[in-house]
Amino acid sequence: KAFWELLISKSGGAEPVVVGDSKRIPMIIDDNKLIVGPYALNGDTVLVDRIKELFGGTATIFMGDKRVATNVLNADGSRAVGTALKGPVHDTIFKKKASYRGTADILGKPYFVAYDPITDAKGDIIGVLYVGIPKSDYFDAFNRIVLFVAIIAAVLVAAVSTISFFFTRKLTLPL
Repeated sequence: KAFWELLISKSGGAEPVVVGDSKRIPMIIDDNKLIVGPYALNGDTVLVDRIKELFGGTATIFMGDKRVATNVLNADGSRAVGTALKGPVHDTIFKKKASYRGTADILGKPYFVAYDPITDAKGDIIGVLYVGIPKSDYFDAFNRIVLFVAIIAAVLVAAVSTISFFFTRKLTLPL
C-alpha cells in the first residue's frame, strides 16, 4: 500500500482507482517507458530506495515482466534491472490477473513477497509492483524476539523459585 501511495504522489494529480482495499493509479507505456502521470519509472531509484529506507527489504517496478527499477542486487552488487519475472508469480499476475502474496525465490534467495499488477486505463496488465523481505531477515528478527522472551521467562522462573525457596524455608524452619 505504501508503494502505491508513493506512486500516486508522483502521478501529478491523476485520480487513483480503488482496487480491493488499495488505491492504485493507472499507468501507460510510452516510448518504451513505464509512465505514471509525468514521471518515467524506468531506471528510477528514488521510489524503490525510499521503500527500503522506510520499511527495509526490497522493491521493484516491472514493465511487462522485466525489472525497470529495483533495489534488488545481483551477486556483483549491481541493481538487477532487466531481469525477468518467472515461475508461479508470473503465472498468477499475467495468466490469472491477480496479486500474489507468499514466498518466492529472487535471484536464488528465498523471500516473503507481495506482487501487484500494474494496469493501464483499459485494465490491461502492463507491469508489476513488488515488495519483499528476505526470509532470513524476517527469521532473524523472530529469533531475537524468541530469545528475548526465553531470557525474560528464565529470569522470572529464577526469581519465583528463589522467593518460593525462602518462603518455604521460613515456614518449615520451626518444624
